Amino acid sequence: MTDGGRGGDMLIRPVAPAEATLLAALHSACFDAAQLPKQSNAWDEAVMAQFVAGPSTLCLLASLATPEPSPAGFLIARRAADEAELLTVGVLG
Repeated sequence: MTDGGRGGDMLIRPVAPAEATLLAALHSACFDAAQLPKQSNAWDEAVMAQFVAGPSTLCLLASLATPEPSPAGFLIARRAADEAELLTVGVLG
């Protein structure tokens, strides 16, 4: 996937179960704590691990396509009955 020439190609792939810590860190980097729900563990590593392991949850990681890919953003969505919901999406600035 390309970004229209604004900075290089992107790689988008599923998040691996071992990357829950990375997913939590990306979420933290993308959102100010004041914007998050009051629970301190709302998007912590344990919650992210549950999302990644969920059979009806889609967790994607976007990285810059460089020799050493660096994370650029993520998406978490899930299917519930006959609907789908986008839970969160973040892009590093």
